[in-house]
Amino acid sequence: MKQMGMDDWTVGVLSSLNHVIVNGWAAEVSPAVQQVTGRAPRSFAQFAADNAAAWR
Repeated sequence: MKQMGMDDWTVGVLSSLNHVIVNGWAAEVSPAVQQVTGRAPRSFAQFAADNAAAWR
C-alpha cells in the first residue's frame, strides 16, 4: 500500500479493517438493522444480487 502512495494512517486503517474481516468479526448480519429500520437485515451477497443491474 505504501508503494501505491498511501500514507501511514490509511495503511493502518486498511490493515486494521482487513484484520477484522479475516478474523470473521464482521461476518454476521446484525439484528440492529431490523431494530432501527423495521426491515429484516440481509447479507452483502443478497444486497449485491438484488442490485446487480446497478453495477453493470
